[in-house]
Formats: sequence, C-alpha cells, structure tokens
Amino acid sequence: MPRVHPDVLRSGDCAAMQAAEALVKAQTQNQWGQKDLTRNKKLTAKLISQLENHRQHTEVTEFLRRLQTDPIHVDSRELHYMQRRYLDGRGFENPGDMDALYQRVAQDPDAQVYRAGGVRYQIRSPREGWIAIVEPNGMRVSVYPDLGDDFGEPLWILKNLIC
Repeated sequence: MPRVHPDVLRSGDCAAMQAAEALVKAQTQNQWGQKDLTRNKKLTAKLISQLENHRQHTEVTEFLRRLQTDPIHVDSRELHYMQRRYLDGRGFENPGDMDALYQRVAQDPDAQVYRAGGVRYQIRSPREGWIAIVEPNGMRVSVYPDLGDDFGEPLWILKNLIC
C-alpha cells in the first residue's frame, strides 16, 4: 500500500506532505467527485449537443437523462468517461478502463507532479502519456492525454513523495 515517503515526513515540508497525502488517497480510495454543470451553460450545451450524436448507445442516453435532470450533481468519473470514449474516441469499454488508466498514471514513479493555480495536482506520466488530476483532498477529477501543456517546472517527482 502506498504511503508518504519517509524523507517527506522528515523534511517538514508542509506542501510536499499535503501533496503526498492527496496522492496516496487518490491511489488507495478511488473516489471521484461531482461536477456542477450549471456554472458554464455554453460549455454544457456544447457537451450535450456533442453527446446527442451518440444517443444510439444506451449509456449515453441514460447519462444525458441524468445530466438534464440534475446538472448540479454530475458524477465526474462518468462525465470524463463519456468525454474520453465518445468525444475523444479513446478505447475505453467501460468506466473501469478509465479507472485502471488513472491508477497506472498515479503509480508511475517517474511521474512529475505540478500544482496548477495553487489548487489541484496534475500527475504527468511519461510512461503512460496521460495526465491525472487530483483534488487536494485526494478526490480524483479527471484523466486526459498529455498534449504537452506547459505547467511550468514540476514541483516533485512522484517517487520522491510516496513509496
């Protein structure tokens, strides 16, 4: 089971300890948050329009029904699965495939860890070629292909935070 690296504990570096604790939780608890899709109506309308093209799939139809019924409490895991599978054309057969990829990214010892805007952590896995997003409380947010976005200098390497 992963744990905070002893060197991080000895260092007294609060930022590194908080990051390590969030990453341990993301690896061990497999919890995804919820999205409020009422905050950006244009983006939500675009998402719905794009997914309408895939209504022949039962899971898309059911997701759209739930999204339109309660756009404030949308399951982040399901939302990102729908986006990756149907809009991005990724080869996910079910949400479990996305969970497995997220786990591989989050366990890549050579992954670089960033903190965008001082809030969420980005785990950039060179081995997988994907990025996983983690909330400070350890909730999983998303996983998406590494498109070479410039996050600046990495704050840590994963193997130096957790072991």
